[in-house]
Amino acid sequence: MQLTEHEPEPDGTFQIESVGRQRFRLHRIDGTGEYAVGEVDLLEDPPGEDLSPSAIDQAERTLRTFETYRERLGELRGGVVLSGTFPTSPTFLSWSLSATCLLTGAEKQRLLETSDAESRLRLLRHQLTEEMRAMRAVPSLPATERPRNEGARRNHTTAHGLDELQTTGGHRLCAAHRGARRGSIARVARRASGGTPAVRALEAAGVAFTLHPYDHDPAAESYGGEAASALGVPEDHVLKTLLADVDGDLVVAVVPVSGQLDLKALAAAVGGKKAVMADPARAERSTGYVVGGISPLGQRKHLTTVVDESALAHAHAQVYVSGGRRGLDLALSPADLVRLLDARTAPIGRS
Repeated sequence: MQLTEHEPEPDGTFQIESVGRQRFRLHRIDGTGEYAVGEVDLLEDPPGEDLSPSAIDQAERTLRTFETYRERLGELRGGVVLSGTFPTSPTFLSWSLSATCLLTGAEKQRLLETSDAESRLRLLRHQLTEEMRAMRAVPSLPATERPRNEGARRNHTTAHGLDELQTTGGHRLCAAHRGARRGSIARVARRASGGTPAVRALEAAGVAFTLHPYDHDPAAESYGGEAASALGVPEDHVLKTLLADVDGDLVVAVVPVSGQLDLKALAAAVGGKKAVMADPARAERSTGYVVGGISPLGQRKHLTTVVDESALAHAHAQVYVSGGRRGLDLALSPADLVRLLDARTAPIGRS
């Protein structure tokens, strides 16, 4: 089993990502050496479960429930989600579905603590049924709660103690003993009226802004260009939010959609040596948004932010940035944007 990534948090907790094929309980982690090392207990499932008629029956029933859940979630998101096939083995099916479904950290922790596949599948069916009930109360699913597509299903939970599984299909499942932060449909239903984190940040700051929803086309080649066209505003008034890796640290860059990010200029603006575009999964994990819906406002972690100085040339007008999900922009004054982001300005855009 390999610990591929660990990220300490200010409160002494940490996020981890590991690769393996066995459930485990993590007691502690030592990241002081060249490689991070975790102290774990390996947890076994009872042998012979895959041959049990009752477990096989429960697997078939749970898979049917999941198919209904997947269809309803797709209707909510306006497209196909959670695509792919799943193993027929009750044990591996229980882990694959647990890793795939959009559940809270506490719910996934319950699944991890269930020691046999039949009970795990039964619990999962109950959880999916509850999720589908909550879907009826949600008009649309915010991008911050969207499950990742095939090949990128990773759920990260911050906790002092954390269990994680890498299934045979490449799905990772992790959940916390406490402090879970991952959202579910049920949680979305309870807070749907509060808007995205970006909207809530502006409301909390008392800043004047306007919301501009539009119909997002999944086939659009440029998220920012699509927004400018749909809203009927000049492309240099619409800003895209990009994340770059500068000497190992994430930096947020905000530039007009009419141009491109100058990575050398960005590195110079923050006193770094080299900048490259950040891995999309890392960007999503840090911001709490999905690519195409990343807003500079309301991000999960506060990062150094640089706004292209051309944005301030529109001091007499508003600029548009993502509202925190695909198909939603918000407009505010560039001065307010820079102030709320505690951003520096520099010539980081190029034609």
